[in-house]
Amino acid sequence: MTHSHRPSTGLHQSNKPFKGSSNRKIKTAGKQELVIKALKSAVKMSKQDRRNRSKNIQKVKKEEQMMMKRIFQGRNGVPKILTVIPLCPDVCASKFKESLIENNLIEHISENYYECSKYNQKFQILEASRDVQDLISKIQGADYLIFLLSGVEEVDEQGELFLKICKSHGVPLTVSIAQNMQNVEEKRKGDVKKSLQSYMNYHFPSEERIYLCDSLADCELTVRHVANQIPKQMKWREFRPYMVVDSIETRVNEEDNSKCSLKVTGYSRGNVGFSANRLVHLPGLGDFQVSNVLSCPLNGMEEKIIDTFDSNRESLQAENIPDVEMMDERFDITDEEVLAGEERIKQILKEREEEEEGMAVDNKMFKKPTGQMKKVPKGTSSYQAAWIVESDDEDEEENVENEMKEDSEISESEFEEEEIITIDDSEIKNDLLSPEEEEKEFKEFMQKKNELKNEMDFPDEVDTPLNKSAKERFMKYRGLESFRTSFWDPYENLPEDYSRIFQFDNFKKTSEKAKEAAFETKVACNERISLIIENVPLVSNFPLTVFGLLRHEQKISLNHFTILRTEEFQDPIKSKDELILFTGVRRLKINPLFSQNNKGKLHKFERYLKHGDFYVGSYFGPILFGPAPILLFKQSEEGSLTLVGTGSLQDPEPTRMIIKRIILTGFPYKIHKRSASVRYMFFNPSDVAWFKPVQLVTKYGRRGHIKESLGTHGYMKCTFDKQIQQQDTICMYLYKRVFPKWNTTLFNHQQ
Repeated sequence: MTHSHRPSTGLHQSNKPFKGSSNRKIKTAGKQELVIKALKSAVKMSKQDRRNRSKNIQKVKKEEQMMMKRIFQGRNGVPKILTVIPLCPDVCASKFKESLIENNLIEHISENYYECSKYNQKFQILEASRDVQDLISKIQGADYLIFLLSGVEEVDEQGELFLKICKSHGVPLTVSIAQNMQNVEEKRKGDVKKSLQSYMNYHFPSEERIYLCDSLADCELTVRHVANQIPKQMKWREFRPYMVVDSIETRVNEEDNSKCSLKVTGYSRGNVGFSANRLVHLPGLGDFQVSNVLSCPLNGMEEKIIDTFDSNRESLQAENIPDVEMMDERFDITDEEVLAGEERIKQILKEREEEEEGMAVDNKMFKKPTGQMKKVPKGTSSYQAAWIVESDDEDEEENVENEMKEDSEISESEFEEEEIITIDDSEIKNDLLSPEEEEKEFKEFMQKKNELKNEMDFPDEVDTPLNKSAKERFMKYRGLESFRTSFWDPYENLPEDYSRIFQFDNFKKTSEKAKEAAFETKVACNERISLIIENVPLVSNFPLTVFGLLRHEQKISLNHFTILRTEEFQDPIKSKDELILFTGVRRLKINPLFSQNNKGKLHKFERYLKHGDFYVGSYFGPILFGPAPILLFKQSEEGSLTLVGTGSLQDPEPTRMIIKRIILTGFPYKIHKRSASVRYMFFNPSDVAWFKPVQLVTKYGRRGHIKESLGTHGYMKCTFDKQIQQQDTICMYLYKRVFPKWNTTLFNHQQ
């Protein structure tokens, strides 16, 4: 007989039922329903229905492509804009154009306009010179970028710069053409062509082949490739009308002879048309109002007014007009506050007098060391000079002279000897600067080099002044417990310039509404029209391209852009240096502030734009609804532009807080367990008492605070969380908010 155990009800474990639902089920519930619904709908459709649906989608796409092709075909078709860019010194843009004319592939109609009867299309060919400013002005409205390569010479530095500018600015369709292949040996032509193909594929991976223009067959392949392709629109031009100008007529204003009424004629391009109620932008000249939009057909018909402005016309007001009454109420000071301020001033003056009396007593008791001469800042007392270690003086001299060779300090006599040598040299006398100018330039160069090296070696470190109280010198700074989490009011102590700018409650929604409103126009795109622009400054050369602005794009705010510095430019770039900014339709001369590109509320100010990382530049200027590319240039004294960095435009944000950090350093004098005597951070007891609440940090990671002041020379007793080492450095981090300057102007290289 076998033995078996029966389950007992008393020993059976009973668990509570799970009444809720897990987070995973809640998150995936909606997704599962969507998937099930999609599967059910797919199952319901038969095979024939799915086939018909794909045919209909394909039919719609083909019709859209045919509509786009018809825009550029026919007698009244829109011409395709071809910008020819030479990348090598021995290639010629006009030679490429002449080869097409000689082979009867295109026929000259008017200035820059050519007709291709075989494909029933028109081309507008723009020849870019080897100048950066001319290149940017001619690629802004281009449909095709035609790069000219050479079979004999390689692409030089200027050609490399052109490719980098084109890629950063935005590239429509590209065509690569090799010239001077007749000068290459027949057996090497294949290798040369493969090499050029590999080079262009590195910059443009979608590039299929290298075209030639030596024979009729080669030219036919090039023209057919351009004629059969449909131009694609760049992202920053998608919601903005633009026009490459064919002809310009001016009529001087009777009231003001320096301004004129400008009539520009050309094809309205882009996905939207111009409007008389919207502003237009002339690169280098500014924003202007349009009085009328006229139709200007080529078939000889009379011009007709298509659109004229009405009460919804956009104004030219760029700055905000502050409410003076609210400002008066905000800054209305009561009598009690005035009395309290006067008492505070008296107390400060009294403290200064007591400090000066104490210094006088110390100076009488202090014996000056004999046989030593020290170089100290002007206004330094004798007892302060005695506490300056000689090694510190040598370090300061090395910082000023950029740590030149030992015992090779540059004195005035050495400069005079160099001046005598250069003056006596009669052969190169005329090519050299005067001795004063040469000395001035040399000192400026060494100063910039020293500042950059000190910033790289000792970032944000500042020396406490000897002849001035640290309390007065760093009055605007404050200490923070944590740079990442500490609170800082974004509307605290704003400068007066902030009352002149605009802030958007929801910039993204405003951008969407402005782009939707751009389609509300009476003027169709891809038609030949004339714009009557009012009150334009009378200049010798007007810009080649006219851009239509969206609503609010003339208003000024605090703009930001991300920037990555190029490796080719090695000179130091400091915050607030004058730079040239090309962003979409605008060209501005700015003095930006650079800061770190982090996600927190506080962004650390950067004194220099460094290599290898993205930074954020901030400046006051008119807004631009993005996305838009950024090109940053440095202008030399001769007027030439050098590319400094590339990036993209960010949303305007006046509440972005750029925080400047400084570090005051001291050195341990005596160490006992967790306490230490620190010197050389301050030089009087009042400064120690003022900065006592600020936290201390060492370079080895220890944290502490000031406990008390020691003596009369700024020594202080500090306690730390652990015992510090003798070679450690004690640091105090202080912060203040910095703001850009209101100095943005238009950049026009022709003026």
